Parts: sequence; C-alpha cells; structure tokens
Amino acid sequence: MTRGIVVLLSIFCLVTVPAVAYQGLSVSTPFPSIHISEPEMITFDLEVRNYDLSPQRVNLEVVRIPEGWEYSFVGGGGIVDAVFAEVDDSADVQLWVEPPQDLTEGSYDIVIRARGSEASYQLPLTIRSGGNLPQRLAMDAELPSVRGTPDSDFTYEVEVRNNSTREVLVNLDAQTPRGFQAVFKERYGNKELSTVPIEAGENKKVKVEVSPPQGVSEGVYEVRVIARSDAAEASTLLNMDIKGQPELELYGPNGRLSGSAVAGREQAFTLTVENTGSASARNLKLSSSSPRNWSVEFETESIDELPAGESREVKAMVTPSSEAVAGDYNVTFRVRSDLGSISEKFRITVRTSTLWGIVAVLIIAAAAVVLVMAVRRFGRR
Repeated sequence: MTRGIVVLLSIFCLVTVPAVAYQGLSVSTPFPSIHISEPEMITFDLEVRNYDLSPQRVNLEVVRIPEGWEYSFVGGGGIVDAVFAEVDDSADVQLWVEPPQDLTEGSYDIVIRARGSEASYQLPLTIRSGGNLPQRLAMDAELPSVRGTPDSDFTYEVEVRNNSTREVLVNLDAQTPRGFQAVFKERYGNKELSTVPIEAGENKKVKVEVSPPQGVSEGVYEVRVIARSDAAEASTLLNMDIKGQPELELYGPNGRLSGSAVAGREQAFTLTVENTGSASARNLKLSSSSPRNWSVEFETESIDELPAGESREVKAMVTPSSEAVAGDYNVTFRVRSDLGSISEKFRITVRTSTLWGIVAVLIIAAAAVVLVMAVRRFGRR
C-alpha cells in the first residue's frame, strides 16, 4: 500500500508542478546549414531573442571561422557589433560571410556567440562547398490563348525562370504547325532573340510573335514554346483561336469584266462569285446599277452559303435600251453578304440592230430608185 501511495504522489507532482520556462538568450536563423557551388557572399538572417531577462545590450562575435574567411554583422544599413534586446522581444541582424576565391570542396563550420550582461548563447553554422544543384528551368505564358483573324499576328508574353544556382544561357525555340512562323523578341522593343542569359534564381520575359500562313483555315492551333539550356528544358503551350473571314470576288468568263449586247435585245452574261477567304460567306444578295431604261435580271438573286474556296456561277440577263446608240456603257454588279459587300463595273459594248441597218439600206435604195426614175421622166421634157 505504501508503494501505491508513493506512485500516486509522484503522478500528482508531475501534474501539478508547472514546467520551468526558458530564461536567457537565443540566436536563430532559418537555414543554419547551406550549400554553395562557388565562392560568393553568403548572408545569414539572424534573430537574437531575449527570454524573460532584463532589457540589455547583446554583443555579437564569431568565435570560430575558417582561416582566410571574412565576415561582418550588418544591421540598419551598416556594420554593427551588438544589438539591444527588450524583455521577451527580438532584434534582427545579418551575418555576411565571404569565403576565399580559392575555396576547395568541403564542409566548413562557423560559430557565432551572442553575449549579454546576464546570459550568452552560441549558434553553430555549416557551409558546404562543391558541386552544383541540378539545373531547372520553368516557363509560363501570361495569356496562353489569343483569338484573331488569319491576317493577324498573334503576340504572347512568356516568362522563363532559372531555378538553379548559376547563370545559364537559354536557347529559345518554337514548334509550330506547318506554314506558321514564330519569332522571339525583346519584351520592350523589336530586336529578335534566339538566346537569353538568365542569372541564378532570376527570370526573363520575352515576346513571342506567331504569323499564320496565307489561306489558313479557321480553327484552334497550338504552338509549343521551348527554353533549353545545356542541362535543362522547359516548355509551354500557346493557343491560337483563328476565326476565318470570307473574301468575295466577282468576275466574268476568263476573268474578263466586259461583254457586248444589242440595243433592245436581252443578252445573258455569266458571272462568277468566288469566296477566296477562310470562312463561309452567308446570305449573299445580288443587285445591279445600269443606265436609264436598261433592264437587268438575275437567274438567281441570292446564295444562302458559299463555303471558303468555292465559287458559284450566276447568269445576269441584261437588256440595253432600245434607244441606245452604239457605244460602251457601264453596268455595276454587286454582291452583299452578312459581313460586307463587293461591286465590279462591267463594260458592255452596245451595237444597234442589224434589222434596222437593212431597213435603212432599203430606204436609201428606194430613194435612189425614185430619184433615178424622176430624172428619166422629167429629164425628157
């Protein structure tokens, strides 16, 4: 029973006696052990904290450092040797360490000490030298999808990041659909680029301009942009949403814009409407403008749809005025669609009717006969 009482008292003491809080100084840094690939300035961000001590000055010193290494404590924009720590508060300071240029591969230890009027604290640091971290590149586009027409130049802005420990020379390349052209340019300017140097941990933004080929069909096209170094690669996809446009042309047989007709007689003209664009033309309407007292009628006055790359023949029945004199006249033919209209002037050469010529000849001949007979009859007297 005595043993049980002792155990219960022990448990009671563990539960009821509060833990003793730490009292003193501390020095901490987020990364007390780091790796470097070449001799360069190293910066440690230090926090000196006062745990439940009176406000006091805390002196800073390095008690161990490899031979030939330089160091400085920096705070407030200048070199410092001490900080002031309030009760339960901290002060921030940096330790700058510069290894010698002939640094060899290995592990190097540094020990710093914070010493106040009531306590002190030591923090060991380790620097490992030699070798490189693997090269890593990353690439992103600010707006990876752009919409435009077949005549547009599609412009993108891409960012290339060097997630490695040394500067790299990055080669820029693009994989485009057949016939498309891609060039890289400075973010601000028109200088074309094929390579860009990027410092360790930095990024570089460049423009990518993509030009579609002539006659490209509407649709969504992909371009893969690639960044390559000697040991790493990154890429991103760019999308071009090309919305086609109809382009209409109007012409006569063999491309001619001329013909002939007889005054007062109907003459058929074969017109060709062709869509040379990259999208269908819809709701086409045909109309005309002609000289006074002329008549123009179309065998088909409308075309519901004309796909890209196709053509349609339409007959126009033209009747010049019966009073038209021989000569050249202009008739304008028009084609209107949902997205605009086109027009072409046709030169029509009008001839007078052969029948009227024959009648005129007969009249002249009759007049001549009458004249001859009159001369014979009255000439004898």
